[in-house]
Amino acid sequence: MFKFFASFTFIEGITITIALIAILISLISLFNDNKKNRRELRISKLEEMLEINLYFLTYYQYLIDIVEKREKIFENGKKGIDILVDEVTADQDATEFLEIVGKTNFDRNLMRFNVLANSYLPNGELKLKCLSLVELIANLYNYSVYKVYEVRKTHPKFPLRKVYFDYIEEVEKELISEMKLGYESSKDIKRIEYYQTFKKELNI
Repeated sequence: MFKFFASFTFIEGITITIALIAILISLISLFNDNKKNRRELRISKLEEMLEINLYFLTYYQYLIDIVEKREKIFENGKKGIDILVDEVTADQDATEFLEIVGKTNFDRNLMRFNVLANSYLPNGELKLKCLSLVELIANLYNYSVYKVYEVRKTHPKFPLRKVYFDYIEEVEKELISEMKLGYESSKDIKRIEYYQTFKKELNI
């Protein structure tokens, strides 16, 4: 190796050394830029999750109002009370909701939030909280808009807007503090187990 450098003049040696240093600096810069880009990408995805959280909150009470009408219809139906007028009203509200938000848009946000939580959050409680929120909203949406009464078996009631708001506010704080990248999807069994804890916290 020393013989290799000895074959060059002093000036040539300096030139080669400077070139090697420049290459090394470029590689370090490239590595740092890549790391920075990955971090910026993750931050943008977490910001998107925050936006979707706010989106769900915006329409939460609207869906809860429809659920209350569905519950009244369900109870009156068991008592033999005429439910036709109430059912028409609830269906009209559901149709109006879809006209306001757009079915495709709401479905996309549900799927998007789920994908982002699985892709950009580390396996842990925050990921489980976010996945549980998706499940909660999906069940609320299916029951209120599409009359999927089977939802009542797992969700005999839904949290009040204030309770829901306080919960997602804490989730938002945790999302904002997240800064890492590249985590695996949460295992389904852990998600199912945690959802029971989640329901207890919201008195469901």
